[in-house]
Amino acid sequence: YARQSLNRDIAEGMSIIFNILLKLLSWSDMQDHTNVDLLKKIINSLAERVDKEERRLTFQEQLERAAHYLAIYSVNVPQFSTATVLFKILLQIMSFARDKSALKKDAVKVVNAILSTGWSDWRENKKEIPFLLEQRIKLNEDPLGVIDNLVNEVLPSYEQDGTPETHPFLVEETVPQYCQAIILQIIESLDILTADDDQELFLVQNARIVKSFERITEYIKAKDQRALYSVLLRSSRIYIDHFIKHSIPYFTKVFRTNKEDIVSIFKEFQTSTRSLQ
Repeated sequence: YARQSLNRDIAEGMSIIFNILLKLLSWSDMQDHTNVDLLKKIINSLAERVDKEERRLTFQEQLERAAHYLAIYSVNVPQFSTATVLFKILLQIMSFARDKSALKKDAVKVVNAILSTGWSDWRENKKEIPFLLEQRIKLNEDPLGVIDNLVNEVLPSYEQDGTPETHPFLVEETVPQYCQAIILQIIESLDILTADDDQELFLVQNARIVKSFERITEYIKAKDQRALYSVLLRSSRIYIDHFIKHSIPYFTKVFRTNKEDIVSIFKEFQTSTRSLQ
């Protein structure tokens, strides 16, 4: 009993500390010039816990060390709610950095740990699952690769064998949340494509996006559940609008030299959108 009480005290203490830190770093005036010194002191106090350098660290280096120090706690955080707050702290620290890529590694490590752990309190905070899953996708070096894995392997595996060990939150009540997160990230993948991208890359990425949307649409149709249809119908108009806005003008410009690829993409697009009628 004494040990259980101690564990509860530790869990509560970590929760309080992380929530205070998140509120401090998320304060809207924190980046105001009058509070820059306070921000630097907070970040430096975290960075120094990794190791002290004789030389003066740049603010970017302090941010990287602070994030790395906090990421270590992802192994020992006792609650899903506290782990989610820890991840949000890392995102906030990342927002202060000029070079965010250097901090992504620790953020990815933490969000992967959260989503692959069978927390006892996750149902009390299941509204965070779409947010965490979206972040897992967008922070990855290959977001479309993560989406492809989810729609072609994880969801089919769930239907055949039940909840995968690597996705303990994937149960019947969270399937709509998974589908929502996947579709929103498919749409965001369209948004980040630009006409400045390499022509071949633009076409390949479009093909992957359209194929992923077609696969998630087929999955939802097979499930035939009202909650899933609701998710699909809410998001499909946005998907279509973004495809028209970002892809069609580019396709029109390069159609003569890439006819076969573009026709193939349109066929996939038509297959998925026809089922929405």
